[in-house]
Amino acid sequence: MKYKALLFGSIGMIIETSEIQRQSFNDAFKEVGLDWHWDETDYKNLLQKSGGAKRIEDFAQKNNSTVDASKVRLRKTELFNKYLIDDNFEPREGVLDIINYVKENGLKLGFVNSTTTNNINAVFTTLKNFIQKDDFDFIGNNNLIDEPKPNAEIYDKA
Repeated sequence: MKYKALLFGSIGMIIETSEIQRQSFNDAFKEVGLDWHWDETDYKNLLQKSGGAKRIEDFAQKNNSTVDASKVRLRKTELFNKYLIDDNFEPREGVLDIINYVKENGLKLGFVNSTTTNNINAVFTTLKNFIQKDDFDFIGNNNLIDEPKPNAEIYDKA
């Protein structure tokens, strides 16, 4: 079987972001006056569902709280992007080897996301010394689809 493309299915496949995401949620909670704190175990369990606002809504419901999940998620995203842009992160081990292999063998390369373009841009900003947008034949984002992951719509677009 001849392969035509390699698709990275999330930001976390290219750069380790889980801890940055978790810290950004906790910082956003604090800023909006919530006494919530997600430790590593909490966050790992919450990752079973896709979407930050959904995680916040579920956590609020479980804790008998009312919160504007969209507002909290927006602030979390701003904080997350600031962390990425302000700090120097490297791609996960092996990612550059994979990208080079794909290029050298004439395959297409995709970055299949249903996140915001701001998140995508922040990732490429922090990785600017390693990976460029033009390394990819396809970069997905939430503006290209009606339904976010885990719906397969973004993969169909890719």
